[in-house]
Amino acid sequence: MAECGRKALSLLEAARSRYESLQISDDVFGESGDDSSENPFYSTSGDSNSENYTSESNGDEQRSDDMAGNELEGPPGSVSNIQAEEEGWTDTLREITVPPFKDTCGPAQKMPATASAIDFFQLFVPDNAIQNMVTQTNMYAKKFQERFGSDEGWCNVTLSEMKAFLGYVTSTSIHRCESVLSIWSSGFYSNKSIALIMTQSRFEKILKYFHIVAFRSSQTSNGLYKIQPFLDSLQQSLECSFRPSQTQVLHEPLIDEDPVFITTCTERELRKRKKRKFSLWVRQCTATGFICQVYVHLKEGAGPDSLDTLKNKPQLHSLVAKQLCQNLSGKNSIIFTGPSITSLNLFEEFEKKGL
Repeated sequence: MAECGRKALSLLEAARSRYESLQISDDVFGESGDDSSENPFYSTSGDSNSENYTSESNGDEQRSDDMAGNELEGPPGSVSNIQAEEEGWTDTLREITVPPFKDTCGPAQKMPATASAIDFFQLFVPDNAIQNMVTQTNMYAKKFQERFGSDEGWCNVTLSEMKAFLGYVTSTSIHRCESVLSIWSSGFYSNKSIALIMTQSRFEKILKYFHIVAFRSSQTSNGLYKIQPFLDSLQQSLECSFRPSQTQVLHEPLIDEDPVFITTCTERELRKRKKRKFSLWVRQCTATGFICQVYVHLKEGAGPDSLDTLKNKPQLHSLVAKQLCQNLSGKNSIIFTGPSITSLNLFEEFEKKGL
């Protein structure tokens, strides 16, 4: 009993120590983990100096020397009074009047009481977006077979088949299973209620050739070119379907992994999955939880918004915030962000735009 008490006390002290060492926990605004220190978005400091990201491990001693003539160093992530004043921060409080909100809030389209789940789904993914997938998939299948030989088991996919295909993929996030192919199995994860809509062989054929953009243009430099038309269509649908409240939040939502699937992965596969090549950021209405805008950030590459560029050019550290708020000028919206993308420069820039 005494041993259990000591162990519980030790865990409590460790938790308290971790809490006191952070200004704001990373877990509040996004996922944290072993690789979070490599991502500037997970910095618990408001300072956007790139040296924080490149030499953090050996900078403690240098910072102590620099601050020897200043006041005592505060908790990790804090700055001296002199440095704060140089950056424009002050302890002096002033009254702030929140301007009136210049927009209405709520659904922009009235749905009938008889509307089904698919009706709401098609508010955001209409038939024209799915028809584009049909066209691009059939184009890719044709070119693929011209190059590698005909596929006797293939025939062009139709709009209704593409809807069923997307339904199967979506169903795996509602009814967890090891694989979408488990739907047609005779095991625990089978789903006989939808297995008869399409055969497993037909599903696999569509999966083999599925494309949103079949071919890359010679003028395309965007690494997201394969899904960009869908992202654009989705963003337009989000804007047309709902008007958010005055207060909104920018954050990186957790991408949940299926625990059943994770248990089947090897250690090597798990390491690869932890290093995703993208991050997903959203602007969300705080009153309703409605996602108003989605932004996919590539972590690798030579583009202006790649992670390497952000490390070398701290002024791009607020790129995500600017992208997510580009359509809010003059509406007096109030934006909440995590500490890693908060800076005086960003505040002043947003204030000029009526944010």
